[in-house]
Amino acid sequence: MSRLPPPTPADLGDIDPAFLRAHGIVPVAVTDGRLVVTMPDPEDQALIATLAFAARRPVVAQAAEVEVAAPVARPAPSLAAGLFGAIGGDRSGDWLAVEMVAQLVADGVELEPAVARVRALHPERAELLDRIVAGALPAGWDEVGGASADLPAVAAAMRCELECGAALRQAVALVALVAIVAVVTVGMWSLALLPAVLPMRGAVVAWSGARRDGRALAVGTDVASVTPAERDRVAAGGAVVPVIAAVQDRALLTIRDAGGRAAVAMLLVLAVLVVVRLG
Repeated sequence: MSRLPPPTPADLGDIDPAFLRAHGIVPVAVTDGRLVVTMPDPEDQALIATLAFAARRPVVAQAAEVEVAAPVARPAPSLAAGLFGAIGGDRSGDWLAVEMVAQLVADGVELEPAVARVRALHPERAELLDRIVAGALPAGWDEVGGASADLPAVAAAMRCELECGAALRQAVALVALVAIVAVVTVGMWSLALLPAVLPMRGAVVAWSGARRDGRALAVGTDVASVTPAERDRVAAGGAVVPVIAAVQDRALLTIRDAGGRAAVAMLLVLAVLVVVRLG
């Protein structure tokens, strides 16, 4: 019988390779939808459950004839990674950590054991996880005041901020690309494109509003951007997560529409400038 190929990174889901090395775990294969691993103690059900949660698939553990490796220090982040984190890219890890804790708690796991399991997978999120255990909000949420025990709502607000921020960056990148083409094509005449960028103000306002309103809803504060039906649902004790998702969807539509209108307007002005210059 031919040997099964080793698991791909996609097969491992959210499992950190450093976590595998630290615990002497070696992924062997994926068969029948199950991840097969070797580990020093195949009877460690807590560790197996943690792996299964992160991999989002059942895990079959086999005995390994290797010693547990010492924890491996993470390499220093590259310049590109630092720049990406500075514009919001690293926030996806914060959201994922909170979302994982919220899912474990929803499945009946106590808060502290749930945080401990997520901490084992994402030790770099220790500060954020400590705040969750203490009942505090994520860092940077001080302006909303209070504290929320509704972890799913906090995770939804973080995802709203993440998704809207990504959409805004994509819109800005599209507008910047058109601007670069204009500078290369018509030189100083490209300054005539500046009025066409005005729709981007709506995108920035939508991003800022979604960020503010998502956080406010997560801590139980009323906001003006929700519909009367959504406000009544929250007031009646309904789930806040669908309301935050609706705020996110409306903001995404506004951001993408604004970015598209700005890019189209810039292209039209650029086309006129090219015709005038060639004429």
